[in-house]
Amino acid sequence: MRILRKDSSRAYLALVLWLAGCSAKLPPPSSETPQPPQATAIPRAAPAPIPAPAPSSPLFAGLSQAELEAAAQEALAAYAPAWPRLAARARLVLGPIWQALAEEGAPRDLVWVVCVESGFSPYALSHAGALGLWQLMPRTARALGLHPRRDWNPRRALEASTHAAARYLLMLRARFGNWPLALAAYHMGPAALARRLARKPWRPEDGLALLPVPARTAIYVRRILGLVYAEATGKLRLPKPVATAWVELAPPVDLVRLAEEAGWSVEELFMLNPGLEFAETFSPLRLRVPEALVPLVLEAARRARPQTVQVVVRRGDTLWTIAKRAHAPLRLVRALNPGLSPRRLRIGMRVRVPARANLAFAAPRPNPLVARGRRIRYVVRPGDTLWSIARRFGVRPETIARMNGRRPEAVLRPGDTLWILARPSG
Repeated sequence: MRILRKDSSRAYLALVLWLAGCSAKLPPPSSETPQPPQATAIPRAAPAPIPAPAPSSPLFAGLSQAELEAAAQEALAAYAPAWPRLAARARLVLGPIWQALAEEGAPRDLVWVVCVESGFSPYALSHAGALGLWQLMPRTARALGLHPRRDWNPRRALEASTHAAARYLLMLRARFGNWPLALAAYHMGPAALARRLARKPWRPEDGLALLPVPARTAIYVRRILGLVYAEATGKLRLPKPVATAWVELAPPVDLVRLAEEAGWSVEELFMLNPGLEFAETFSPLRLRVPEALVPLVLEAARRARPQTVQVVVRRGDTLWTIAKRAHAPLRLVRALNPGLSPRRLRIGMRVRVPARANLAFAAPRPNPLVARGRRIRYVVRPGDTLWSIARRFGVRPETIARMNGRRPEAVLRPGDTLWILARPSG
């Protein structure tokens, strides 16, 4: 047996006590696999949202999105309150307008020119005599190939007026190089715009605020562009157009009676066919009809033949000569006009006679939407005559003269004021 020395035993005891203290401070053993320490997450800023792409339209080329948004707010403030009424008209005329624009290769967005010009009414008439959806002046319409007939006004007709206006706008776009200037030229006239641009040229990058045009024209351009932008961004929606088809009608036909027999609105009939001057036709007629009503209209046409028509008394007429022209017995003409004395016939009077096919000398009733007269204050311009003014507003020169206390042969002077009961209504 080995005997330890006293000093060695003390050192051995101290070592044992130190090791016991260290083991008491260690964590208890665990069967789990030790995990690496986790990294502390550093907060970062959220990524910026991706801006929505700007709506695309050929009318917007070169313009900033900010000024288009401002123009849309201005346009909505002007047109949103009346939109239900405007949309009700638009649904009847949009189909033919879009078709004609496409056939001419013009932008579809030009339909908003119609909203600003006429509120989608083909019967809209300005104080200057501009008429129809596109507010074409008589001289401009003739230069674009629109020539009226006794029974048809192309400035009111949906397709004819749109084809002419689209060609004119495309010509202005080619001349001035961009759509804002083309719209300005359509409003104020190309010659007037060219004079202003000669003094102060303008490009779309300069901004709408610097357009060198009168305030009225600047508002006009901004409202059209604003409406286009409002539609492109979903703030305004055009209604779905009424689906229509053409039907051929054999004469004679009373269109008011036709609508009543088919259960069709008389106003809608003449809104879809606004070029018609008369509510009775004595020649073959091509009529635009809602597709759903085509069978009813074709059936009703057999019952919508007028029984009588009116003729206008001409110089030298007697009841006998009128009856002869109408291929009717004299006694029947007298029976249709009770109280009319043969001795009191006057030029311009109307006499009722039996209806006959191709009755060329008949005086058919006017289109009821055209017949809604509107009193207009007109200022005579250089070159105006009573005849030219009467033709512009669709009335007789004698009617204007009588309404203003003038003789039909009286000379008109520039600056004179005339009151006119214009036939087309807005």
